[in-house]
Amino acid sequence: MIGSSPALGFAGNNKLIALYQDSTRNDLLMNIRENEQWLEEPVVIESNGAVGYSNSLEIQQNEALIGTVKF
Repeated sequence: MIGSSPALGFAGNNKLIALYQDSTRNDLLMNIRENEQWLEEPVVIESNGAVGYSNSLEIQQNEALIGTVKF
């Protein structure tokens, strides 16, 4: 389910947010777990170049601060 360099955080209503690198496409992806299920398809955060290394995630209210490394 989760790829390389995962970063996890909780949003409102106890939603688990997972940020990770998809090594097959070199994309930075995000998925959300709600009601004991993950989204069927992750959200592509960045796909330009090789991204998603050494990820960090900080969630404050309704905003997410994402840190990643791009090659």
